[in-house]
Amino acid sequence: MKNKLIVGLVASVLAMQPLVAAEYFVNKQGADGNDGKSRGQAYATIQKGVDALAAGDTLTIGPGEYPEGVKRVKLGAADADTVIRAEIRGTALLRGDVAAPAFAKVD
Repeated sequence: MKNKLIVGLVASVLAMQPLVAAEYFVNKQGADGNDGKSRGQAYATIQKGVDALAAGDTLTIGPGEYPEGVKRVKLGAADADTVIRAEIRGTALLRGDVAAPAFAKVD
């Protein structure tokens, strides 16, 4: 009886834990001012998407060529898989060897 009570208590506590994993999106139509939480509100750069990730999250990258370098320290955790993937396999190309387009000041 005591074991059933403990198992039930542990199961109840685990069931109350919120799901913290999120999915973020990057695509060529996006903007880094967006929240990245849907395809319609996607980020424009992979770096912005990677910066938004927490352990266990997923970053889905839309088709296209992205002329940027990406850097991140401490991206994952031993107990949670963090996934970075192309929306359609083989269609997202990160071109860290190509200089980014020229920037222009925006008022």
